[in-house]
Amino acid sequence: MGHLKHNLESQQGFSLMELILVMSLIGIMAFTAIPAITNTQSVSLDAASRKLESDIRYAQNLAMTTGDAYGFRTITDASDTNYEIYEVTSNTAVEDPYDHLDMQEDFTESFNGH
Repeated sequence: MGHLKHNLESQQGFSLMELILVMSLIGIMAFTAIPAITNTQSVSLDAASRKLESDIRYAQNLAMTTGDAYGFRTITDASDTNYEIYEVTSNTAVEDPYDHLDMQEDFTESFNGH
C-alpha cells in the first residue's frame, strides 16, 4: 500500500516534453485542416462553371432541334455575376426545363460579389 501511495504522490502533472509534443501535434493538425476549409471557394467556382457550361449546351441543343436562334448574355449590374439564356427573336429568357422559371442565374450569393 505504501508503494502505491508513493507513485501517486510522485506524479504531479505532465512533463515539458509531453506538453511540447501535444502542442506540436495540434499545430500540425490545424495546419493540414486550414487548406480543406479555405478550398470551398474553388469548389463553388467549379460548380458555377459546370452550371454555365450546361446552360450553354442546353441553348445549343434548343437551337439545333428547333432551328431558332438562342443566346447567352450577362445581365449587367454591379457584381456582373448574373447571366441568362434567351431566345434571340423574341428577346425573352428561355424557360428552365426543371423548374419552369426563366433560365437566369445569379451567383452573387455564392461568391459574395467577387
